[in-house]
Amino acid sequence: MGLPEHPQSVASGSATECESSCLKNCSCTAYAYDRNGCSIWTMDLGNLQQLLGNDSSGSSLYLRLAASEFSKIIILGLLLVLWVQ
Repeated sequence: MGLPEHPQSVASGSATECESSCLKNCSCTAYAYDRNGCSIWTMDLGNLQQLLGNDSSGSSLYLRLAASEFSKIIILGLLLVLWVQ
């Protein structure tokens, strides 16, 4: 997946610390941890791009959703990793 525009870089030494940074920020809607470090998003997730199956340049994006939002999710051929607030 091509990551959304306008990430905020967060100092983090691991994916677990990155997740924790997002969970501690009430405005955080998503996070990603890859070779570039930890990025979080606090605004709309604009410009998401589904990559071709053989394109390895993408990253995993972890979305933060309230339990009430699970019934609204429609999977559009994307693997989403979700957690409950």
